[in-house]
Amino acid sequence: MKPNLLGAVTLAALLGPATPGWALDWLKPCKDWTGRVPGAVTEPARPVLYVAMGKCEAVLAVDTRTHEVVAALRAGDGAHGIAVPAPRAVYVTNRKDDTLSLLDFAAGRTLRHVPTGRYPLDVVPVDGGRLVVSTWKGDTVEIYDREGRRLDTIPGGDPTHFAVSPDGKTAFLAHWSERRVVAHDATSWKTLFEVPTGEKPVHLTVTPDSRWLVVTNFGSADVTVVDLAARRPVATVAVGAKPLGLVASGDGKRVFVATMDDQAIAVIDVAAQRVSRRLKAEGEPQHLALAQDGRTVYVTMPHEGRVDVFDAADLTWRARIDTGPSPQQIAPRYATRPFVGAEGAGVRSASAR
Repeated sequence: MKPNLLGAVTLAALLGPATPGWALDWLKPCKDWTGRVPGAVTEPARPVLYVAMGKCEAVLAVDTRTHEVVAALRAGDGAHGIAVPAPRAVYVTNRKDDTLSLLDFAAGRTLRHVPTGRYPLDVVPVDGGRLVVSTWKGDTVEIYDREGRRLDTIPGGDPTHFAVSPDGKTAFLAHWSERRVVAHDATSWKTLFEVPTGEKPVHLTVTPDSRWLVVTNFGSADVTVVDLAARRPVATVAVGAKPLGLVASGDGKRVFVATMDDQAIAVIDVAAQRVSRRLKAEGEPQHLALAQDGRTVYVTMPHEGRVDVFDAADLTWRARIDTGPSPQQIAPRYATRPFVGAEGAGVRSASAR
């Protein structure tokens, strides 16, 4: 969403006792996770979920077996987008201070913060060992190597979030005010095709079989389903007010969509192109991730200060993870396919530039 001109503190002052819960959430103190848990994930095979903490300038590593925070590192202000292109190597976009943070959870340290364009929203790894970043207010796409060196800056209209094909060769980018998604060759950034969407497209996902692209339209309370072979939209599915994050099931037959204002998860039957079920969420869900085993879905509840967990098969709620205020995107948000030639131990260390 575009940044609100009134911060939560201002809203609380203006609204008094009737201040909504989401505004009050931003008044809650952050947990000092970096002072309470280690910085490193010491077991290379440990199954973890990384959580960007938007208000609290940190990234948390959550053990997905115990649902406990086991490590934390410092990020920038307004941590939002997150990518894990190699084991324990985490990249985070920081909306409020216009930086990209490089974190090494193998060594347990924040490597550096790289300046970006204005209001970086999302970051994804693509083929060739590079990362692409969308800067919403900067109206650009920026391309970086894995050391954080900027390789190129490409003008683009109001870019929000990316999805990447399972093979890493095609990147899809939503354009908020232009009602379209553009497909790019991930190596050359050449435009391959574009498709129209609903109002204010914001998040998108590709099914594991590369057959479908699904886009949430924040402004029109629906999703656009795109047939990637035909390169055209084939359905518009109403899902509920203010849809945001989404993720496809491991078999690609369903897509789970967070509908923030409806406080629910809409489950889309992709083949039938309809909502087959709704899960009531006790809060305002925003971002989703599928566990690598395909059996568990994680949902951030930024205004409630937690991540909720439900079973992808039987659609029952399983657990809650207390994170503190404003958990944002979570990884694996995108496919965690490694960089070509990336070190298995994490981000390769380099001197600050």
